[in-house]
Amino acid sequence: MNPYQPPSPGVAYVMDLGSRPNELVLADVGTRFVGAMIDGLLYIPVVIPGFLLQATLGDSGDLAPLALGSMLVGILGLAVVQWYMIATSGQSIAKRWLGMRIVRLDGSTVNFVHGVVLRSWVMGFLTNIPMLGAIVALVDGLMIFGNDRRCLHDRIADTTVIKV
Repeated sequence: MNPYQPPSPGVAYVMDLGSRPNELVLADVGTRFVGAMIDGLLYIPVVIPGFLLQATLGDSGDLAPLALGSMLVGILGLAVVQWYMIATSGQSIAKRWLGMRIVRLDGSTVNFVHGVVLRSWVMGFLTNIPMLGAIVALVDGLMIFGNDRRCLHDRIADTTVIKV
C-alpha cells in the first residue's frame, strides 16, 4: 500500500487524531461547577452600590426605595447581558472565560428559547415552588453526575455543555 496515495472513496478517516470531526467534547463537572459559581458571584458587585447608598443614607427611610431600585437595576442589567450572550453565542460570561459553550444535542447553536427560557426561566419557576422546588433543585444538580453530564435543565432544554 502506498502511504502517499489519496484515500479511496470508502475511507472515512485517513488518520485517527483523537476525536472525530463534529464530535462534541463534554465540559467536565468541575469546570461547570466553577462556571456556575462565577456566574452567581458576578451579581455581588452589581448590588454593592445599592448597599453603599443605603449605608450612606442611614435609617432615614426616605431614599431606601432608591437603594433597592439601584440593586434591582444592577441585577436585571447583568441578567439581560447574560441572556443576550447565551442567546447569541451559547456562552455566559463565566462559560466564555472557562472555554465552555451551550449547544443543542445535535451540536447546533442555542437560541433564546432553548438557551434562556427553557434552561433558566423554567427552572427558576420550578425551583420556586414551595417544598417541591428544593427537590427539583437537588435533582437538577445531581443529574450532572450521569454519563452524559446533563442536568435537569439541560434535559428540559435539549442542550448540553461542551468544551470550546
